[in-house]
Amino acid sequence: MLSSPVIANGVLYLGVGDGNIYAFDAASGTEQWSSHTGREIYSSPAVVNGTVYVGALTGDVYAFDLAGGTQAAVARPAASRLHPNYRLTRPAS
Repeated sequence: MLSSPVIANGVLYLGVGDGNIYAFDAASGTEQWSSHTGREIYSSPAVVNGTVYVGALTGDVYAFDLAGGTQAAVARPAASRLHPNYRLTRPAS
């Protein structure tokens, strides 16, 4: 595991080296959902406005809806505002 978990609204979010992001009930430990990115998760999740974001070892950033782990629709920032190595991508199918 390369990242630290984060807890938001009673849910623990964790990205791990198997390419998955997991959501667990923080009190019971019960898995609520998981989603596969296809890439090793490198960064700790960040939760903002109903979306959880994680970064992969490749430099890709993934966004998921907190309610069920489906890929969230996110606005892409203007290219001029990004670091040259930044990419916002879709999880692998």
